[in-house]
Amino acid sequence: MKWTVSVLLLCSGCCMTPGFVDTQRAFFSVVEPEYRAYVEADVTLTDEQKRNRYDLLAAEEAALQQAEAAE
Repeated sequence: MKWTVSVLLLCSGCCMTPGFVDTQRAFFSVVEPEYRAYVEADVTLTDEQKRNRYDLLAAEEAALQQAEAAE
């Protein structure tokens, strides 16, 4: 899982086309709250699994902010 995230974040930084960052931001703004709510509510996830998922959201937010700053 962590390798996949790293590869996706690296690719998102090098393969951008005009409007890509805006599209990713729009997608993230819709998916993030629902995913966060799912993680918070899922009693079957361990604390570590929840932390990993929150870290994923934070990494995506950081990548988006970096891409937005570079535009």
